[in-house]
Amino acid sequence: MHSEPPYDSLYDEEYEEILNLDGKIVSTETLRLADFEVIKNDLKTLIDLAFVTYTPDFEVIMYLKYFDKIEVFKRTVEMVTHNPNLVYKSYRIMGKVVGKVAGEWLKEQWEKCKDRDLRFFAEPLIECLDFDEAFEIITMDIERSDIGNVGPEIEELLHFKNEKVLDWIESVSERITIIKTLWGHLAAGSNFSWERAENWLNSGRPLSLIALDALIHCTTIHRRTDRFYYIQPKRYILTDHPSYERVANRLHEFLLHDDVPRSSYTVKSILENMSQSDWNENPPHQSAFYRIQ
Repeated sequence: MHSEPPYDSLYDEEYEEILNLDGKIVSTETLRLADFEVIKNDLKTLIDLAFVTYTPDFEVIMYLKYFDKIEVFKRTVEMVTHNPNLVYKSYRIMGKVVGKVAGEWLKEQWEKCKDRDLRFFAEPLIECLDFDEAFEIITMDIERSDIGNVGPEIEELLHFKNEKVLDWIESVSERITIIKTLWGHLAAGSNFSWERAENWLNSGRPLSLIALDALIHCTTIHRRTDRFYYIQPKRYILTDHPSYERVANRLHEFLLHDDVPRSSYTVKSILENMSQSDWNENPPHQSAFYRIQ
C-alpha cells in the first residue's frame, strides 16, 4: 500500500534527490534547469525531469509523445520502482502520453492505493480507460463520500465533458443537502442545455438552484477566475441557445415560487449577463470559445 504526499511536501528535503533510470542519485535542481533542446531526444532524462516537476509541464509531455508508448510505459514503471513515493507523478504521464496501454496498470494503482485522491487519478483514468469504465470508477468513489456536503473533488468530473454527468447529478440529487455552487459549475461544463435547465427548474430544489448556478456560468462572456478553470479550457455555453425572452420569462416565473435572496440575485445576474452580451444578436458558439492558458 502507498499513499500520496500532500502538495506542499513535493519540494521538501525528501525530494531534493531522486534515483534516475540508471539507478544513480540525481539532483532535482539540476534536472529542472535542463535545456530542452539538449534532452528532447533523451527518453530517460525526460522521464527523470517529469518526476521532479510539480506536475509534468507541457514541454515534457510534448516531447514524450514522440517516443513509443510502450517504451514510455516501461521506463515510467521502472522510475516508479526506483522512487515508489513518487508514483503519483507517473499517473499524468500515463494519461497524457501512454493512454490505453497503461489502463490495467493504472487500475491496479487505484485499487491498491489506500489514500485515493481524485486530483491525481481522475484525468489519467479517463484517458487510459474506456469512458464507461472510468465513469463508473470515479462516480462510485465520489458516491462513497458524503454527497450532501461534497468537496472540490466533485469537479474532477469536468474532465468527462459529457451530459452523462448531468444524468448522474440527477441520480444523486436526493442526497444533496448543501447546494454548493460547485454543482452548478460541474453542470455547466457537462454540455448543459436550456432544455435540461427547464427540467431542473421544474423539479425544485436542489436541482433548480443547481440549474441557476449553471446558467451563471453558461451566460458569462468574460473570462472567469475561479480556480477550476484549468480543468475545462473552454467557455461554457448552453448547447441549444434559447432566446433571451424565453429564459427571462421562465426565470421570472420561477421567482414567483422561489424568491429567496440567492435565487433573486442569481436570476438578476443571469439576465444581466445575457443583456450585456447581446444574447440574441451574438449567440455564443464553438468558434467563440477561448482557451485558458
